Amino acid sequence: MSEWIGMLDAHDITPNVDMLTGMSPDETEAMMNERNPFNHDGSRESVTDRTEQRFDGMDVDELRRDADDNATIPEW
Repeated sequence: MSEWIGMLDAHDITPNVDMLTGMSPDETEAMMNERNPFNHDGSRESVTDRTEQRFDGMDVDELRRDADDNATIPEW
């Protein structure tokens, strides 16, 4: 994750928290979608739509149970 953030920062495209402060929800949504530097062709969908598409067809409760069943706690 830090490498990813570093690359964004190196190209001056990291979101600026100060810039987002005080924005209306519509402006914030636009920043994450329409005005986002990754929206090269103007077809970037909303955060909500992209998240729903990623989880479409997944049984999240089953995934959570499976992760819990297979989690190991290190012995110190």
